[in-house]
Amino acid sequence: MFFLSILIDSSYAKNSGQFLRIDRKKKIGKPTTLMENKLSEFLKSKEARLPKDNIDFFEKNEAFLGDSRDISIDIPKPNVVITSPPYPNRYDYTRSYALELAFSFVDSNSELIELRHNLFRSHIESKIQSNYINKIHPAVSEVLKILESKELNNNKIPDMLIGYFYDIETTIKELSFFLAKKAEMFIVVDNVRYEGEVIPIDLIIADIASSYGFKLKDLLITRYKGNSSQQMAKYGRIPVRESLIWLEKSI
Repeated sequence: MFFLSILIDSSYAKNSGQFLRIDRKKKIGKPTTLMENKLSEFLKSKEARLPKDNIDFFEKNEAFLGDSRDISIDIPKPNVVITSPPYPNRYDYTRSYALELAFSFVDSNSELIELRHNLFRSHIESKIQSNYINKIHPAVSEVLKILESKELNNNKIPDMLIGYFYDIETTIKELSFFLAKKAEMFIVVDNVRYEGEVIPIDLIIADIASSYGFKLKDLLITRYKGNSSQQMAKYGRIPVRESLIWLEKSI
C-alpha cells in the first residue's frame, strides 16, 4: 500500500484528467523519504483515531481479493457493509491508476485492457451483452429512451448505463445471500447528468435493493455537486446530489 501511494510523487508521471502524462520538468521526491513520511502519517493517524484499548484494531482485520458480483468468501455472515462503488460518470480507473497497476498488478498492455473490460462497468469502454437490456430497471429504460432523442457526446454512454446497473443489481443480489439477517448496508453514490437529463442513481439503487429483501432506512444527502461546463452552458446549472443510501436486510 505504501509503495503504491508514493509512485506518482517519485516519478515523472502526472495526473491530467483521467489520464497520466509525462512531465520531465516535474520535481520528483526521493522514494525513501516519501516512504518515511507516509509511514509517519499512518502511525500518527492510527494513534489519533483509535482508543487505547483497541490499539490492535488493524491486526484483527483481514483483506480478501474478490469480485462483488460473485462473492465466494468463506467467512461468517457479516452484519454490515460500507461501500462506495464506482459512479457511472465515465471515469476509467485503469487509466488514472495505470502506474500503480503496471507496478504490481499487470504485466502487459493487453492485460490492462482485459482488466478495463472486466471491471465494474462505469466507463464508456464497458462491454455488455445484448440480453442485458431486458434485465434493467424500468427507470433506467426510461432514461435510455430520453437519451435516444439527444445528441450524446459519446454514443457509448447508454451501454455504460446498462452495464452499470446490471453490475449494481448483480452485486446487491450477491449481498442478499452473503449478509446476515438484519445486516445494514451503507452505499455512497453520486447522481449523474447527461445531456441535461439527471439520473437518480440513489433512488434506482434503493428500489433495486428492495427487490432483494433490503429495506430503505434513510437516504442522506452528503453534498450537492455542479455539472460540467459543457452541460451548464447548454442546459443551465442543476445541483446533483451525492448520497448515502442506508439499507437493512429485512429477510
